[in-house]
Amino acid sequence: VAYSDCSPVLIISEASLEDLNSRLEKKVKIQNFRPNILVADCSAYEEDAWEEILIGDVEMKGAVCCARCILTTVNPDTGVLDRKEPLETLK
Repeated sequence: VAYSDCSPVLIISEASLEDLNSRLEKKVKIQNFRPNILVADCSAYEEDAWEEILIGDVEMKGAVCCARCILTTVNPDTGVLDRKEPLETLK
């Protein structure tokens, strides 16, 4: 996968997004984070601790937690920048 800042694969769970949105005034979409893989049926932020991930015959190693860039603060529908969220809440 080309053009990645940190890692070519980003995994996020639906539960993590739901938890984050429960703490935000304005909800964000999964598109704010641009993950390659969206996981269901796990606890919020559980994916941060995964060391090995097996999808079909493909095994991946969980290398690092991804530091999020400023693009997460841009509304993917309107292009409007929120200078603070969701990064402030994710600290």
